[in-house]
Formats: sequence, structure tokens, C-alpha cells
Amino acid sequence: MTTCDDIRKDYCQSACCYFKDKPITSEEAVLLGDEGSIKVDGEWRLRNNPITGACVYLDTQEGRCEIYTSERRPSVCKEYSCANDGSRIERIITRIGQHDIRTSSRVIDDLLQEAKRNHPGLSDEEITTLLQENDII
Repeated sequence: MTTCDDIRKDYCQSACCYFKDKPITSEEAVLLGDEGSIKVDGEWRLRNNPITGACVYLDTQEGRCEIYTSERRPSVCKEYSCANDGSRIERIITRIGQHDIRTSSRVIDDLLQEAKRNHPGLSDEEITTLLQENDII
């Protein structure tokens, strides 16, 4: 699971909130109501804002999810991890290349910590190797 905080907000720009057709359960659709859910071809989806293209719960000014700490936050969002998403990593690496070395170091450390949380059985060396093999660091 990804914990979105000020460090991540600076480099990821809430890109995961722009994914289209995020599947949600019927129970989540009831919690979100018409504001946050839509049924497409018989499947419930998280609703995106037609103007911004982002999830309707993304405050695009602040780059924060309005239901991040709420019980209404769908499992697809809770379970998502940018550390396991290759296309997101490419965007992150591009973004940190535009920042100073201190920011880049914080981002890489953040990615390592996320990988450790997602792969608790691996040693630090194995995590680093995994990230290097996948061209993440």
C-alpha cells in the first residue's frame, strides 16, 4: 500500500488518481454513492471528473485525496502501490531528475521503504537488487 504524504506529493503529482476505470465493489459503490461511482458495462467503477480526468475525490489544487483517511476509500486505492507500478516508476524517475539531489535522495529512500513494506521477507540487498533489475533505481 502506498502512503501518500508531502514527500510523495511533490514528485508523483497524484498520478495514480488519474487512472481510468478503477474497479470497485458493489459495497464500495453504495458507500461512494452516485458522486463517486458509476456502473459501466455491468461493472462498478470509481468515477473520474470529466473536466480534470482525475478521480472525483482528488483535490487537484492540493494534490490530495479527499477521502484518503475515510472508510469510503475503495480497496483499489488502498492496495495500490507506486513501488510495484513500472509505468509510475518511469514517471517518478523523470520527475526526480528535475529536482535537486536532496529531493532525489528522499524519493529513492521512499521507494526503498515502500519496497521493503511490500516485500518484508527480502533483505535490504535483495530489495536493492530487485529495484535495480527493474530499472527503478
